[in-house]
Amino acid sequence: MIFTLCYMLYQTITEKTFSIVSNPDRRDTVLITGASKGIGKEIAKLFVRDGVNLIMVARDLQDMEDAKQQFLKINSKVQIYCIQADFGTDDDAPQNVFDQVTNGDTYKHLRLKYLVNNAGVCLRGQFLEIPLDRQLAMVNLLTISYTKMCYLFGNYFGKLIDDKKNNDQQEEIYRILNTASIGGVLISPLMATYSAAKHYTHAFSMAFGEEALCRYDGRLTVTSLCPGFTDSDAIPKAGLEKTNAFAMGMNDKTERVGQVAYKAMMKGWRYAIVGWGNNIMVWLQRAILPFKWSFKFLEFGNSDTDAMLENPEMMLKRGYVTKHANENEHVNIKKQ
Repeated sequence: MIFTLCYMLYQTITEKTFSIVSNPDRRDTVLITGASKGIGKEIAKLFVRDGVNLIMVARDLQDMEDAKQQFLKINSKVQIYCIQADFGTDDDAPQNVFDQVTNGDTYKHLRLKYLVNNAGVCLRGQFLEIPLDRQLAMVNLLTISYTKMCYLFGNYFGKLIDDKKNNDQQEEIYRILNTASIGGVLISPLMATYSAAKHYTHAFSMAFGEEALCRYDGRLTVTSLCPGFTDSDAIPKAGLEKTNAFAMGMNDKTERVGQVAYKAMMKGWRYAIVGWGNNIMVWLQRAILPFKWSFKFLEFGNSDTDAMLENPEMMLKRGYVTKHANENEHVNIKKQ
């Protein structure tokens, strides 16, 4: 408990991100999926600020072009490239992106050192009520595509490390960041498939990170980013702005999440849970609250505020409230 509290205090104090990449080589490059919006865009801003070239990968080419112009205003000396790809529906997208970046003439003058797997989508609601094809596309995006990208670029980075070591050249450090979620650490009713996919991403990143650490003597790091609700375009798409958690202010700014992500990645942290509130939630579910209570708490946070107020019978059924002993029509919030 003391260690957890000290860790949360340390994260809060050191959240402001300073320039981490000192005197980067003009060829140093980062590849970021989902870089045109949200967390990915904020991470990209920090790399561009520090003079690292950027390869953006996203579905919407126009969004990438708009973001590119914004990035060039931050630092006009960097080189920025856009690759259009859809990891959710195109099974070959990771391989195509890898081949294009590592074998294409356009990028041969660059030195790719960083990979950020950030492309994502969130579906909220009852598992049995969300169309299966949409859920499977989300699983493919959040798990299969991340795994493929880590395998392809992880081996690519590993070969570069081995080649430099065999040739007695100065060894570089290569870094990978996978965007998981607080939902990948907690169990989240009403986000069952999303939470399960993020559990995979987080567990995979932690295990892969341990293997890479031992195999390459710290020359390849893997970081799992675990933010909570974030003010990005995913909020309205998933209807998260209607939830109790959002109404209670349990959402972070994308700028803040991007800063924590960038710092965690560049310092080689194994994982980063963004915000002291989310750290407390993780600690409570793991150490104190019975599973039944933690499930109710998280389901309450993921539920629509208006729908719950308009449907007290549903609240009774879920166990969030209890009827008054003497007045069947009166509802009191249950304190747990």
